[in-house]
Amino acid sequence: MKRRLKKKNIFILITIVLLFIFLPKKINKIHNINYVINGFNVSENIKDNKTYIVVNDKYYYLLNEKHKKIVRNIELYSDEEYSCIYLTFNNDTNSNDLICEKDGINYLYSTSAINSETLNNNCNELVNNNKIKLLYNDKTTYEKKDLFKIYTNNIQKDYIFYLTSYKGLYAIDKSIEEINLFDLDVYEQDVKIFTKDKYIIANYNQKYEFNSLYVVDLKTKKISTIKFKYNISFNSNMFLYENNVYIKDLENDKTYIVDINNKTLKLTNISNNYQYIKEYKLLKQIDNTYYLEKDSKLYKSNYNSLDGITYLFDLNDKNNLQIGSSYICWILDTDITCYYKNSYQLLASSDEFKFNKTINYHIYEK
Repeated sequence: MKRRLKKKNIFILITIVLLFIFLPKKINKIHNINYVINGFNVSENIKDNKTYIVVNDKYYYLLNEKHKKIVRNIELYSDEEYSCIYLTFNNDTNSNDLICEKDGINYLYSTSAINSETLNNNCNELVNNNKIKLLYNDKTTYEKKDLFKIYTNNIQKDYIFYLTSYKGLYAIDKSIEEINLFDLDVYEQDVKIFTKDKYIIANYNQKYEFNSLYVVDLKTKKISTIKFKYNISFNSNMFLYENNVYIKDLENDKTYIVDINNKTLKLTNISNNYQYIKEYKLLKQIDNTYYLEKDSKLYKSNYNSLDGITYLFDLNDKNNLQIGSSYICWILDTDITCYYKNSYQLLASSDEFKFNKTINYHIYEK
């Protein structure tokens, strides 16, 4: 009997010790706190090492780190249409944008071009103090490379800017490096695609059909080749679906899946389908952030229920849209521009962007 009690006591003791070890970690990992700042109801929720902040159940803000009771002050700016808030945090940092709300949709003041004289006048102090950057384009410092102006000061240190050329690719980091793939200039390059860490393009050294692909590793900048038994028409395109690369041969109505790791290619029947969340077309999902399109407008939401959906900007006339974990980029007229940490940054300019829609680019995040 005493032996049984002793074993039972040991078991209880071990359980208590384990609770003390693991329970605090669980509490720190997930919390939901509600508090009031200047009459505003603030709700904080930590998930996947990120802090989701909701103010008055209508303003939504996301911090990419874990925090607890992070909001120190909230300022309100409003007119007849929009109400906007500006957050100050306890770690001596401020929000670098106003979050505006109208009809249940959030707007970022810096990107939405809100046409409100009253609101703009009220926000001038924030803009003048450089707390909000409405536009950042250093057009004075650039390097000329063939037909392109590269604005090297605007290229962030945490990524490599890739730009396709008529003979291959430019890799722009601390300097501009040429990656040559073709013997001659190729002006129309339809069969190519960037993935997160690879650039895949048809072998344009061949003439009417191709039976190999070039693959550039965007981290190492090394080139490899995938050879296959099929002869595929250059009247084809590439697309990504569920993280796989596909080639659609429009001439022969065939679809192939590319296995980059095993350097193989095989026939498949899949089609390029978009997923919808309610009436919004899902363009990309990065972790818990959803990028959506509706009526040629770009939105994002940190909830698949569309709570806190935020309008970013119109997509009209913008092409080659690229969405990364910390940026959104596009080509408009003669410029490649990125929206990065609530500011605009011009990366490259050329008249070629207007006349040759097959020129492409990619941001590789280190």
